[in-house]
Amino acid sequence: MASIDLYNKDISAYEMNQYLLQLKVLRTYMDRSESLSIAEVDFLKNNFRQLIGLVPVRVHHIDSFSQPFERLVINEDVSDANKRLINLGQLRYPPLAISDEIDYNRASLKGKCILYAGSMGMLPTTIEVKPRRGQLITSSKWTFNKKRSLKMIVIGMDPELAMSNPNELLDDFNEYRKCLQQMQPNCRTVVTEVSSFIVSAFTRKVSPSNRQGYIMSALISEFFYENPDEPVDAMYYPSVPNNGSAMNIAIKPEVVDELFDMVEAQESIVAVDPGLGAGGWLTHATGECKYFDAKTLSLSWNNGHISEDTKELMKKFNASLD
Repeated sequence: MASIDLYNKDISAYEMNQYLLQLKVLRTYMDRSESLSIAEVDFLKNNFRQLIGLVPVRVHHIDSFSQPFERLVINEDVSDANKRLINLGQLRYPPLAISDEIDYNRASLKGKCILYAGSMGMLPTTIEVKPRRGQLITSSKWTFNKKRSLKMIVIGMDPELAMSNPNELLDDFNEYRKCLQQMQPNCRTVVTEVSSFIVSAFTRKVSPSNRQGYIMSALISEFFYENPDEPVDAMYYPSVPNNGSAMNIAIKPEVVDELFDMVEAQESIVAVDPGLGAGGWLTHATGECKYFDAKTLSLSWNNGHISEDTKELMKKFNASLD
């Protein structure tokens, strides 16, 4: 990353145009994300740090969160069967042993194990995951244990994003705007364009059928995860399916193990989903877990009351609690 005094010394017009040209190249690649060849993907991975150039983004040092993060897992996506999860390893980030099976995601490259969770309750998280009727799902709550500060990048340098979630983003956006006003003209131009590019990458709509569309936001995240000056622990960014009204967090696996504790899990089966013409989801609870073995990571489940209708639904979709 370039080391430049943004406030007291301006970059030259030549340097500004070079940075802007590099950003134009990156935007061209982003527009073609889904159709990039293997050679083009390798080029981006090998040269991204040089191409993005000047990235003066603040690293937040977080000491507390107001509520737990919530994660939703479709059980059959984890175990290839519609059955109860039995180990904490099935609830957190994808197991490191299957990293070669992991596709691109919003804040992680292909083959990267990352825990994803939401900040504003289970409904926004459900809208993200989109479970279908008949699937067993498991929601879990994760609390920050405060053993140290969490180093986090917040994506929100945009007025529309800030207003879509003012409680979490407006203060940061106002601080960013004040910083821009203090910068020298050419520096300000580049910083504005870099910030716009980052927001575009994290708000780009991507089809689940071609997850390579996430490559640019994934590369930006990797840039921060592996920053030699100050590697970050997590990326905090607006949820695209929720139109920015909720935030998602992507946390590196070793950081999850160190700083986050799973405090509760709820299991249920989806009885109704929006694909059936309903306005949302209806689920029936099948169990809860408030304890896991610290050594084996095995989950301890308590079954809830299961109605006859729910039993029939489970039988129809071959859902098992055994």
